[in-house]
Amino acid sequence: MSKAKHRQPVAFLRAYPPPETNGIAKHIALRQALISAINDGFWKSGAKLPTETELVRSTPYSLGTVQRALRALVEEGYVERRRGYGTYVTDRRKQLQDPWHCRFLSDDGKTFLPVFPVPLKRSTTDRHGSWSAPLRQDRHTVIQIDRRMEINDEFTVYSKFFVLAETAPELRSAPLATLLGANLKQLIARALGRPLTALKEQLRQIVLPDEICAVIDVAPSSLGLLIEAVAYAGADTPAYYQELYVPPTERRLFLESKVPA
Repeated sequence: MSKAKHRQPVAFLRAYPPPETNGIAKHIALRQALISAINDGFWKSGAKLPTETELVRSTPYSLGTVQRALRALVEEGYVERRRGYGTYVTDRRKQLQDPWHCRFLSDDGKTFLPVFPVPLKRSTTDRHGSWSAPLRQDRHTVIQIDRRMEINDEFTVYSKFFVLAETAPELRSAPLATLLGANLKQLIARALGRPLTALKEQLRQIVLPDEICAVIDVAPSSLGLLIEAVAYAGADTPAYYQELYVPPTERRLFLESKVPA
């Protein structure tokens, strides 16, 4: 093995040490570390991952653990196997069609910059938080989907999307990779069987949380904007609640008080 090939998995393990495996299967811990490396750009789209043998030699994991972790990444769409060539990171960017909340004006002042959402993680919770009042949560379970919204390769907006689990149960079980480029508001409208008819947005300046700054590549404690959006179906049924963390940018954000056509 060449020194360059050997350094790559070692550098990965140093930068993305898998979480403690107390209560977590080793292949799941390794999968989480690999996904973090891909999401952060350690391995970019089209990059070749180290081979199974290289990962086994350079990490504390067995061949079976490495194979299970890589197989999970294939199933979730993060990587693809090319017979005889190796494992490669897939192109996980798909343009979002008809965005409502990340409409930044392009240079012509009329059209909007393209938005490429990349799903990061999904979780469910019964606890209450900023999403509870907008969604009228009561005792319901809430699904949270976090995404990076890459704006025309210029800057990145961090999105937290919240919906009641009973509103769109498929969002709870669908592989995260299937949400790549997905328009979540359309999925929810289909689940409800009726269109989204109203939209409320609030905008305020905040100090961006450091954990979000790290994901969107801005300095810690940067000032930014927080957009809080609630969409409704019918007269006043809340469909979803969304928080968008916008870094400093000279681009103009287009807002309107009605549901976009």
